[in-house]
Amino acid sequence: MAGLSDSSDPHTILGVEAGADEATLKRAWRRIAKETHPDLNPGDPEAAARFRRAQEAYEALTNPAADQPGRIRTEHRYPGLGPDPDWLEVVRWMAVSHMSQLRREVLPSYAGIGRGGPSVAFALQSRAPQGLMEGKPEDRPPRWARLWMRWTLRKIELDVDPGRSLSPSPITLVRVGKRLRIVLFPRLLWRQGIRDEDVVRVLVRRSLDQAVAAALPLLWGIPQVARTADAAREADARWWMSRLSWPMIYALVAIFSATMIISGYLSRYDQPLR
Repeated sequence: MAGLSDSSDPHTILGVEAGADEATLKRAWRRIAKETHPDLNPGDPEAAARFRRAQEAYEALTNPAADQPGRIRTEHRYPGLGPDPDWLEVVRWMAVSHMSQLRREVLPSYAGIGRGGPSVAFALQSRAPQGLMEGKPEDRPPRWARLWMRWTLRKIELDVDPGRSLSPSPITLVRVGKRLRIVLFPRLLWRQGIRDEDVVRVLVRRSLDQAVAAALPLLWGIPQVARTADAAREADARWWMSRLSWPMIYALVAIFSATMIISGYLSRYDQPLR
């Protein structure tokens, strides 16, 4: 990959010419970061090493006096203007990549717990504080359960809002029609003095885990999650009946109507010839 050689020259690592302005350096670093960021390439040590070298090169060229090169910037170049755009961009990548991993790998594995939504909701909310990825079930659920979970997750949106927020929490749920939107406000993390990349990553992941665990029961029509696993299992059957009652009625009406129409057509041919 261009710009990521083993050279120790920061310009060569970023793939820019010597004397490049700050805007050029930023574009080069963002291009490399989007390809090699660890959150977008989980389990790839080579990509993580390339990202770290590019980040150190960018930091050396834009902030030579940094005490800890290789970290996302923790101080804005213009004090009083809020979080640095680079810091906001990294936080956005963290949120988007973790949400993508939740959709693809983590949440579908929870779909096979119990026999319905209440058991899954209880498992999600009880394991979210420690991390849904760490508590992910090892047993692979049935295909229909995974499809059901993925279909539900299509109704959850993620929005990383770099603006100001009146909410004391860095993450909130907003209902938009039949969908739920998870809104992350990284500016609140900045105001609280949370700037370190590793700490921010943990907080963003835990916040998203808890937000998703709270959003899914609302989409499933579960206003109150059971407090114990036994109570959740008892509520599974009632939940399925409430979810399937109206579709079953519609299906029966459609079958009855189709039967009457077909019988009417067939009765014309059953009449004796005169």
